[in-house]
Amino acid sequence: MVDDDGYDGIRSHGVDPDWNPFSTPRDDDPDDIGWDDGSETPHANPSRMSRKGVAVLTACTLVIAVAGIGMVITESRLNVRHDQLVSECSDAVASMNRNRERLEGLVAVDLNVDGSVLDGKRAGRYESLRTIRRAPSIQCAATLRNRQLESNTAKARKQASAYVEQSKRVAAFRKEYDKTRSEKSRRDDMTRLSSDLRAARDLLDRTAGMELSVPYLRSRLADTVEQAEPFDGADDADQRRVSALADTLEDLMGQIRENAGL
Repeated sequence: MVDDDGYDGIRSHGVDPDWNPFSTPRDDDPDDIGWDDGSETPHANPSRMSRKGVAVLTACTLVIAVAGIGMVITESRLNVRHDQLVSECSDAVASMNRNRERLEGLVAVDLNVDGSVLDGKRAGRYESLRTIRRAPSIQCAATLRNRQLESNTAKARKQASAYVEQSKRVAAFRKEYDKTRSEKSRRDDMTRLSSDLRAARDLLDRTAGMELSVPYLRSRLADTVEQAEPFDGADDADQRRVSALADTLEDLMGQIRENAGL
């Protein structure tokens, strides 16, 4: 249509009135009926994949790989920890057995004592220290779970410590016993010396004027009495000297009695 100014609307501006923007472009192929089967579109080829799809697939692969490596590392660490627990348990049991053997040796030697030296309280401690608890049966097999291995290790260490503490008490008891025995021995020697001095003086009086087959025995006894008198009742007396003087007095008195027929 042409208006009064000669403007024909569409065609005069180069626009094809038959053009349809929603139609499929046609080529010169006479067999082309205008259908689009999608063969020329980017998404039609199933062998192709978008960059986004490749990125997603790559990310998933990396996640799976990292997870797999993490599981391997975790399992490896668990195995190492299990082996460590088995080793710790075995070491604890070995230490427990060694401590018990050491305690048995101490009891056999340090508690070999003279029971007459012990009073009622010490006698009770002595019997208690002589009793050694049997070592518990503790397993450290690799088939055990970690929790059981940890529990067994704790038991072995606790018993090992108990043996060590008992060994310390045995050593302390022996030290106390030696001191008590030394004090008792000193008292006994001082008592013996006092008794021997009284007996020696009495024997010298009884044998005065007697003709002995060995005359010098009386003079030796008198000299020994004179040497021993300063030690009688002395708090700072040398115990070995006191014991030696008492032995000499007893020996001389025995010989004099034999010579005098007493």
